[in-house]
Amino acid sequence: MEEPADDGARRPKRWPVVAAVAAVAFAVGFVLSILLPFALGGRAGSTAGAGPGCADDALVGTVSVGNVTARTDPDPSARAIQTFRKMAPYDVPQVFALLSQVAGSDGRTWYRAALPVPPNGSMGFIPTSAVRLSTSPYHLVVDRHGLTLTVYRHCSRIGQYRVAVGKPSTPTPRGDFYLTGLFRPAPNSALGPYAYSLSAHSEVLTWWRFGGIVGLHGTNDPSSIGRAVTHGCIRLPNEEMERLARLLPVGTPIEVR
Repeated sequence: MEEPADDGARRPKRWPVVAAVAAVAFAVGFVLSILLPFALGGRAGSTAGAGPGCADDALVGTVSVGNVTARTDPDPSARAIQTFRKMAPYDVPQVFALLSQVAGSDGRTWYRAALPVPPNGSMGFIPTSAVRLSTSPYHLVVDRHGLTLTVYRHCSRIGQYRVAVGKPSTPTPRGDFYLTGLFRPAPNSALGPYAYSLSAHSEVLTWWRFGGIVGLHGTNDPSSIGRAVTHGCIRLPNEEMERLARLLPVGTPIEVR
C-alpha cells in the first residue's frame, strides 16, 4: 500500500540518522578487524585465517595422585588399559588430553581421555578425582608434505614454520596427538635447546626406549629443516623452538597430516 504523497512533509527525514549509524558501525567493525587478532594472541607479521583450532580450549588433565589406571569403560571394574604414575617418561608430569566427561557406573564422574601409549589413537577412561585440570588455547598442525608447522590460537593462525619430518623409512605418524611434556636436553644436544614429547609413537621404531616416542624439538643441523630426514620426530630451527617453548603449554593438541 502506498503512503499519502504528503507523508514525507509531515514527518522528519530518517536517512541522515540511518547513514550516521551505518558509518559508526563500519568504523567499529574496521577497528575490531585490526585489533582482534592481536587480542587473540597474534603478532605483527602473522597471517590470520580460520583453522582447525576454531574450538573451545583444549582440556588437559595432570595426574594429581600417586598413580591412575585408565580403563576401557567408566567403571572401576572395567578392564585396565594401563596404570600411569604421577611422573611420565623423561621425568615430566603425566598429562592426558581430556575429550569428554561421562557419568560412571560407580556414581563418579570420569573423563574419556587420549592416552600417550601405543597403538596411536588409544583411548581410555580415568576418574576426574585423579587429575588437576588446565586448558590450552593453542592447536598445532603439521603438514608432512608441505613441511610446515602451523600454530593456531583459537580461530587465528599466529605462526607458520618450516620443519623437518620423518623420512620415508621412518615416517612421522599421522593422527591427532598432544604435547605430553617439555624438557631441556643436555647442552649441545642434537635436540636443540628444548624438546616436547608427543603422545605419538613411531610405527616403525617400536624397539626404541619408551616405545619410540615422537618429539617436537630443535636441532643442531639447521640444513635439515625443510626436508624429510628424521627418524619420525619434527624438527624446528632453534630460535623458533625457543619461542614455542615459551608459548605452548603441555597438553596442546597437535594434528599431523
